[in-house]
Amino acid sequence: MKNHISAGRGAVNVRPPDLDVKNCVSILISADFLKIPRLIDESGAYVCGHIAEVLGLPIDMNCINERLLRVLAHKIRIEDLD
Repeated sequence: MKNHISAGRGAVNVRPPDLDVKNCVSILISADFLKIPRLIDESGAYVCGHIAEVLGLPIDMNCINERLLRVLAHKIRIEDLD
């Protein structure tokens, strides 16, 4: 998270970690808690683009609040749910 914030502020030589299926939900929840819109959009788009893989993970999705669920619902495509 620290690297995402630092990179967003233009810090030199700081590259945020790549989003992947294992960290995208945690980053989405953290970005929402910290009110980082750019990271909410980026991680939300990643979750939606990899929804089948994300749903296959043994993680508790109850941490995703209603507002984030609405954001995801607007980004996800029906085709991705097959």
